[in-house]
Amino acid sequence: DLRHIIGSRFERGAICQVDFVSLEARIAAALAGMSPERDVYAQIARDVFDMQYSRDQVKLACLSVIYGAGPKRLASQLKVSRLEANALAFKISSTFDVPNASNRLLREAVDTGMISNYFGRLLRADDKASHVLYNNLIQSTGVDVAMAGFRWILNDLGNDPGIVPIFVLHDAIILDVDPASVGNLKRTSTTEIPITGFDAPFYADVSMF
Repeated sequence: DLRHIIGSRFERGAICQVDFVSLEARIAAALAGMSPERDVYAQIARDVFDMQYSRDQVKLACLSVIYGAGPKRLASQLKVSRLEANALAFKISSTFDVPNASNRLLREAVDTGMISNYFGRLLRADDKASHVLYNNLIQSTGVDVAMAGFRWILNDLGNDPGIVPIFVLHDAIILDVDPASVGNLKRTSTTEIPITGFDAPFYADVSMF
């Protein structure tokens, strides 16, 4: 409700946002050795579940696994039995190789009191619950991917004076855009964004803030 208080410095300018597409799920898939497509949820629905579940159902299940939600909550969201929800989450957990990642993180946490994200950045492991450690891995890696991606995007835009960064909000960067530069910014949504250390590209959407 308060977004309207942010105004453009340009005449008839627009406040836009560039946010990464399915950032956490893409990282989880990439760390598990997958080659995630732009729509990673549709890819998993197709390749893992043979379209037994819709893209939106798979998205809910993927986010439940990443954020550590239990089968009871997932069953309520999907309106399925807890047994089915548990089986769905187990399949996604296996696809993302969560058990192996969680075991490695737990060993790190017990031995050192810390865990490292994909880029080696250290995080305190005060809560050693497996789902918390895995979530910290994905979220922390996501922060680093987003910051590297924003830098790459701004460089790719050629330091356009009509595109001025204002602030970062999670996996989105908010920009003040001159009307003459809107086309240049929109090009970002069709661009593959390379992130050092990942074989798979990342993608971003452009929209009004």
